[in-house]
Amino acid sequence: MTSLYYLKILVEDIHSTVIATVDADGKPITRVIDMMLYDEKGIYFLTAKGKEFYRQLMEQGYISLSSIKDKRSISLRGKIKNIGHEKLDEIFDKNIYMQRIYPGDIYHHSSSLKEKKTMK
Repeated sequence: MTSLYYLKILVEDIHSTVIATVDADGKPITRVIDMMLYDEKGIYFLTAKGKEFYRQLMEQGYISLSSIKDKRSISLRGKIKNIGHEKLDEIFDKNIYMQRIYPGDIYHHSSSLKEKKTMK
């Protein structure tokens, strides 16, 4: 099985994953984030620029994530990259429910992030 196979499972079958970063005090913090898209370059998710999660991502540049479905788990860690609005239209087209979460002028209030596919 290839890395792309696991990324597909994360986006299409599991979708909601637990992502860990470190807070301002150096303590671990987790939150559930939906995986929006995947391709040969990585897996994509988004968050609003004003959130503490966004600040942690930009400062640290790395995440760890875990997910489980049907007693099988996937964990990975990797470097993230802010890709701006590059995949935003595709994310909203494929994940219609996001329009309720981020209504209005989304292009000025959020950023897509790409996580490189480092499988562990």
